[in-house]
Amino acid sequence: MKKTGTSILPIPIKDRNAGGFSLFWLWCGGNVLLVTFMVGSDYAPAIGFIPTIFLTIFANLAAYTCIAWSSQRSAKYGIDEIIALRPTYGIQGSIFGVMILVGINFGWVGILTALAGKSAKHVMITYAGGFTFAGDYIIYSLIGLSIPIVFLLINPKYGFTLAKITFPFFIALTIYILYKLIQPENWSAMASVKPTFEVGGAYVFELCVAFAVAWLPYLGAWNKFAKSQRHAYWTSYLGLTAMGILFGLVGGMATLLTGEYEPPAWAGKIDVGLPAYLIIVFGNITTIALLTYGGVMAVLSIFPKLRYQLVTLALALPSTLFIFSTSLQDMFNYILLFVGLLAGPYWAVSIADFYFLRKEKIDVRECYNPKGIYKYFHGFNPVAIGAQLIGMIVWVYLGGWMSGMKTFSYASGEGLFHLLSATFPAMVVAGFVYVIAGKVVFSKYRQGGYTFSKQKDKQTDRAAG
Repeated sequence: MKKTGTSILPIPIKDRNAGGFSLFWLWCGGNVLLVTFMVGSDYAPAIGFIPTIFLTIFANLAAYTCIAWSSQRSAKYGIDEIIALRPTYGIQGSIFGVMILVGINFGWVGILTALAGKSAKHVMITYAGGFTFAGDYIIYSLIGLSIPIVFLLINPKYGFTLAKITFPFFIALTIYILYKLIQPENWSAMASVKPTFEVGGAYVFELCVAFAVAWLPYLGAWNKFAKSQRHAYWTSYLGLTAMGILFGLVGGMATLLTGEYEPPAWAGKIDVGLPAYLIIVFGNITTIALLTYGGVMAVLSIFPKLRYQLVTLALALPSTLFIFSTSLQDMFNYILLFVGLLAGPYWAVSIADFYFLRKEKIDVRECYNPKGIYKYFHGFNPVAIGAQLIGMIVWVYLGGWMSGMKTFSYASGEGLFHLLSATFPAMVVAGFVYVIAGKVVFSKYRQGGYTFSKQKDKQTDRAAG
């Protein structure tokens, strides 16, 4: 008999035991993430100290407001994130969401694994009498990856237990680091750093939105355990936002103070080395578990007959390639470009569909029926795919210059980017196009189980009668 949460079937209401406290710490823990430090570090040198404070707070508050909406589909019906995409994209069309999630997963887990290995090596050299040996960084990285995978193999619900135990402690340590950073002597040093002005406020907003969007593929994997939609929304929003702001501020300030980008590097230059290393090493254990579980459930939505344990191992092992990456900053930026271009418009269509066309109602049974109302055209919804592609075109026009490739760089688009950013406008356009086109197309062709199609049929029957 499978443990609850190791299959793609809906979670019965009686087994949805994640309340507000559990979910809040889970999502706080989700953003107790080394790459969350790196968000602030990415733009702080360009905009300066005071703008870093204000823009980090504003951008995170705005970004996660919309992102948390997506959490309610899985919470309402107890289904995984990828299953919840089937009413919008079709049984086969949701596979693209799996590809996006797995791609993001490889990147995040790989970067976390590499940073954990670097941090563990620093700890041993600095606080264990200079202890080192050949291949120590690789060994530490593999240990940091294997521990959360073992927890997942035993029972995925241990993610909640880990979050409640470990993250309050690590959040407290991060607040302590923030306290140290804002001491008068450090405050003056950070305020005296002259900004490079290489990027502006729109770029900060873009970075925070893209990072928030990266959570969309994962929300349903854990919020399907939520006792209510209210719990799912507010815990996702408050937990992710609070840590996004806290860790973004700490990362940005630490970079301004030390000139270092990666957490293992700046942690050693400020007087919080060991606490910071502890956050990096042990905080990753729970975060890697949360991310990997989301990827596992996505793959199982396509191949439900595969063994949960086998898929877990298959998704974890390729991330070890990132241990050998020479520039984690470049890898971080490329992942966010990938997220903004692909994940943003894709999930925007599904969010708009759920709230504006379906009025928060889907047929769970039909989500598992390949020949049912969500079959569309050979399992794909061409209207949703078309809206997504339009959103992607908007993103390339506005933000393609960030890729560094001339083919995707447009001077007029870059000019508008500095007013609008790229990911958020692309999402708005994709969602808007789908709502308008879906209303027109599905009123005529009666696919997808939309209520407005049924209402029109009833009106036609009454008129004929």
